[in-house]
Amino acid sequence: AQKRQQQKKQGGRPQQDPSLKFVRNPQGAPIVQAARRYFATKAFDVPPHVTNTNTNTTASSNPKFRVYLDKTEGWRTVCKLAVRRDPRSKEGHVVIGLFQPQTHEIVSVPDCTAHHPSINAAIKCLTTICNKAGVVPYDERTGTGYLRYVALTVERGSGRIQLTLVWNSAPYPEGESTTTSDDDDDDAGKIMLEKLIREIRRAASCGVDGDGKRKRRRGRKKKGEGDDGGDDDNDGNNSNRSEPTKTESTPAAPQFRLHSLWVHYNSTWRHSNAIFDVAAPASSWRHVCG
Repeated sequence: AQKRQQQKKQGGRPQQDPSLKFVRNPQGAPIVQAARRYFATKAFDVPPHVTNTNTNTTASSNPKFRVYLDKTEGWRTVCKLAVRRDPRSKEGHVVIGLFQPQTHEIVSVPDCTAHHPSINAAIKCLTTICNKAGVVPYDERTGTGYLRYVALTVERGSGRIQLTLVWNSAPYPEGESTTTSDDDDDDAGKIMLEKLIREIRRAASCGVDGDGKRKRRRGRKKKGEGDDGGDDDNDGNNSNRSEPTKTESTPAAPQFRLHSLWVHYNSTWRHSNAIFDVAAPASSWRHVCG
């Protein structure tokens, strides 16, 4: 109620997660109603002795179509979310979320009830990273900006996220930076994308190629190896062991677990609602890690 009052003062409509529209009455969802209408005309559940081949079996002779409900929280493991400028932010911050039905008014969904917890954690982390890195979100009115959408898929066995960044650009040339190019926009976009990728890999642990942390070697050190030149297994002498100083920073725990990271270059017409450019060549997809 307080959020709605605050939004009215700001002149905006109350923002509500579209995923929650039927959370209290899932059987009222349009897809369930459509299924009811479809199966009402079929005789799948009618016992053979009831079916008369000379008559048209309709809903009057078909038992009630039963719907069995699973959990209503955390069930969505695949989603595609828009990335736009937050209209309430004077600093031009990024908002990641869903569009209100029949509009392109975006709603932030950092704690969506329907989303898997791994997706919610990734959205919060990505929003912070984008704002920290100064990522310019896509602007539908002008066709400018860079990050258009993010696609997230949960590997249910591990809870890791397959993340795809949909980037408003043609594929950048590999190799050195494009600082010698005459196209300053391409140069700025490539620099911004590489910075975003670095920040994502720093914040998330990658399931295949690691998270960049130094791995501890197993076994005993050879004599003379190490800073103190002694044997680490000598429990009687701890004075020469190298202890971490207070100035050394401990790597932060990953904010979400990354299965793999991809970039899809999609610079299609600004009036196109396609999230992925299915007609684009294979070069429009870039596998970063995982």
